[in-house]
Amino acid sequence: MGQNVKRNIVGGITEKKGEKSEYIVHDQGDYFVLYNKKNSLMIYESDFERRMGIRRTNTIVKFDDRSKIENLVFKIIAPFYRDFKAKYSDDISSFNITLYSKTDGKVCELLFSYNQYANIPFSAIEKLENEILGSNLKLEFDPNNYFVKDVLWINYELSVSAGRMKESLKAENK
Repeated sequence: MGQNVKRNIVGGITEKKGEKSEYIVHDQGDYFVLYNKKNSLMIYESDFERRMGIRRTNTIVKFDDRSKIENLVFKIIAPFYRDFKAKYSDDISSFNITLYSKTDGKVCELLFSYNQYANIPFSAIEKLENEILGSNLKLEFDPNNYFVKDVLWINYELSVSAGRMKESLKAENK
């Protein structure tokens, strides 16, 4: 149905440069949603989202390398949360990563969202992106499952709370 329709992400759009890559940034008030300008999959709607509706993605898609990504977030992103003051709770404020794969399961695109007051430089986002994409991570799913069959892409979302990042920094400094 929607697979050749461009995805609509709300927010004012700007382009920002990392060290080598350019990013499309959607300013959504307190949050930024951003992705590499070279992404070609996730800019289009996928029937996967429509079929999933409000179901949780992890009921269909399995991802066993969460700790690998969390460790990268703790190492690369957490230092920018050291002095971060959340508007509400550090447990509510989080750094979010959406992993995208084609139907082969190999993670090939990422979308990030985070509180803009974390002041994360785009070079750190680029480093995290390169580390994740260079790790040859895979999403696991049954390609014949109704939710996955004949879709353009599959996604899986991860969140790391600001509170957990601050805890990792405290543990590192002990």
